[in-house]
Amino acid sequence: MTKKKSPAAGSEFSRPIELSHLDDGEERIESVSATPEECAALASRFNLEAVERIEAKVRLTRRGTQILAQAEVVSDAVQTCVVSLEPVPAHLTFSIAQFYDPDVRESGEFDDLLDVEDDDPPEPLIDDTVDVGELIAERFGLELDPYPRKPGAKVDPRYLAPEETEDAGEGKPHPFAALKRLKQ
Repeated sequence: MTKKKSPAAGSEFSRPIELSHLDDGEERIESVSATPEECAALASRFNLEAVERIEAKVRLTRRGTQILAQAEVVSDAVQTCVVSLEPVPAHLTFSIAQFYDPDVRESGEFDDLLDVEDDDPPEPLIDDTVDVGELIAERFGLELDPYPRKPGAKVDPRYLAPEETEDAGEGKPHPFAALKRLKQ
C-alpha cells in the first residue's frame, strides 16, 4: 500500500490542518495570515510587483466523510498596469467555499462528465488534511484582475483599431486606414 502524498507539498503558502479529530457536524475555526516571505513567494508565483498581505478567517466543518472549507479573505497586492507598466494597487476581498472528499481521486479524473453550471466538484481529502493556505492562494490568483489598468492610463492610438480611436470620424487619417481599405 502506498501512502498518499500530503496536499500542496512545496506550496508558497502552506497551512495544512489535520482534521481527523472532528466528528460529524463539528467545526474548527482558524485565522490565517501570510508571512512577508510567503507574500514575496506568492508575488513571484503570480507575477506581481508585491503581495502586501493575505489574511483569512477559515471555518472547517465535517459533513460525514467530507470537509467543507469556508473562508473570508482580505488581501492587498500591487499589479502592473498593462498600458503604462506602472504599479496598480489591488485590494481584494472574497469568499471561498470548497468541499474535500476522501473518495475523490487525486488524478483529477471523474467518472461522470462535469457541467460548467454545476458547483465545483470536491477536491481530494488526503490523510484528513486540508491545506487552507494553498486553497486561499489558488483563489487569490483567480481573483486578480487579469488586465490591471491604472486610472487614466491611455493606449497609444497608433495601436488601436480605427473604430476605437477618439479621432475616428474627425477626418484625421489613422495609421491602419489603408489596411482597412485593402480589406474592403
